[in-house]
Amino acid sequence: NTKNICITNGTLINMCLHGVQANNVTNLIVSKLLISGLVYNNLTIRGACPSGIKVSDSTDITIDDCTVQYAYVTADSCAGIQLSNTKEAIVKHCNVDNMVNYAGSVQGFSYMLSSSIATINCHASNFQSHFGGNIRAVGHTVIGFLPIFCIAITYDKCTSKHLTGCNDDCHGMSAFICLDITVSDFKAQHITDGICPENTGAKATGVEIYGACAKLINCSADSIKAINPQDKQCAGFSFWGVDIDVTGCTASNISVCDHKGDYNSGMGYGMGFAWAPDVRPSLNKMGAVFVHY
Repeated sequence: NTKNICITNGTLINMCLHGVQANNVTNLIVSKLLISGLVYNNLTIRGACPSGIKVSDSTDITIDDCTVQYAYVTADSCAGIQLSNTKEAIVKHCNVDNMVNYAGSVQGFSYMLSSSIATINCHASNFQSHFGGNIRAVGHTVIGFLPIFCIAITYDKCTSKHLTGCNDDCHGMSAFICLDITVSDFKAQHITDGICPENTGAKATGVEIYGACAKLINCSADSIKAINPQDKQCAGFSFWGVDIDVTGCTASNISVCDHKGDYNSGMGYGMGFAWAPDVRPSLNKMGAVFVHY
């Protein structure tokens, strides 16, 4: 275990797999870094996830005033700032901008198996995924903020803008199987799915929650569009799980259309607030229970 590390005031240009990588660290501060021009092109290493900042198996982490930008990768996945099996962290005043994956998924702020994480005034913008023939990737999703199997996480004053998905989901935020999540003053704008040669994707959502004990306060979703979605919906907010409280949230300009922008109810519906549909047997037996608006 390494302790008391500070990385600050620097620029990292044209990195490959990671700009900063920290494993098994206690009391780490990463601040005022610009990580620009991440380039990675390798589909032989399965599950690789190039990222600007990656922290794993660590405690007491601060990531402050950092920017990850201009990442162009061909990999199963990629992320701007990634936390894995980490607890007691704060990520604030950070930006992830202009990320493209030519054969897999894109995430701005990706947290997995982590707890007690606060994300404040962080922004994800200008993401795009492509299929690239990569049938072995887990998915080709584009997601601004993605906590997976996390506990006690908060987001305040964060935004996702101009995210474009190809043949899979596109979400401003997607919390997947999380417990005790609070999202306040979050804004999702111009989230579009289905931009690919086949002109179809899965679904597009401003904020998607799968979990229990969730609170959304004064959040907004605007200009969310799905082109011929296979899940037959586009939503400002969609929920699956138990005990979800929604206060002061707004959804506007939520639409399903074809690649020409024409509307047809046979392709699905644009909805402000919806149940998150899921084809996986372990998830499609239950909807949203005890949701309060």
